[in-house]
This record gives sequence, structure tokens and C-alpha cells, in this order.
Amino acid sequence: MLWRALRRLWSALRRLWSALRKLWDALWKLWDALRKLWDALRRLWDALRRLWDALRKLWDALRRLWDALRRLWDALRRLWDALRRLRDALRKLWDALRGLWDALRRRWDALRKLWDALRKL
Repeated sequence: MLWRALRRLWSALRRLWSALRKLWDALWKLWDALRKLWDALRRLWDALRRLWDALRKLWDALRRLWDALRRLWDALRRLWDALRRLRDALRKLWDALRGLWDALRRRWDALRKLWDALRKL
């Protein structure tokens, strides 16, 4: 009877050891899975941080580009206004020169008529 009890105890201890070993293996697998998950999450976080930094740099570059384009637009608008004022000034100068030319031609015609009249005398 003692012998049978010892065999049963030994059998129970072996089953317990087997169950504990399976539990231990399962816990190690769980630990490895958690460690891999943590590493994956850390890599994901690092990638997201690099992406965020890249997006911030892109945003800064786009803002500088927008500012440059706005300054270019303002410069082109000022150039357009200056060219329009130059056109108006040249038009006024042309009108003045044409008026001067017409006045000189009238004077010349008057002098020629006077000369013709004096030659007939």
C-alpha cells in the first residue's frame, strides 16, 4: 500500500512537474511575445516620431516657400504698377513731344509762308 501511495505520489509529482514546465514555457513564450510587442511598439513610436519631425520640416519648408511666393507676387505687383506708371509717363511724354512737334511744324509753316510772302515782294 505504501508502495502504491508512493507511486501515485511520484506520478502526481511528475504530472505536476510537467504542468509546471508547460506553465513555465507558456510564461516564457508570453514574456517573449510581450518583449517583441514592446520592441515593435518602440520601433513604431520611433518611426512616428521621425515622421512627425519630417512633417514639421516639410511644413516649415512649405511655409518658407509660401512666404517666398507671396514676396514674389508682391514684387511682381509692384513691378506691374511701376510699368503702368512708366507707360502713363511715356504716353504723356509722347503727347507732349507730339504737341511740340505740331507747334514746331506750325511755326515752320508760318515761317515758310512768311518767306514765300517776302520773296514775292
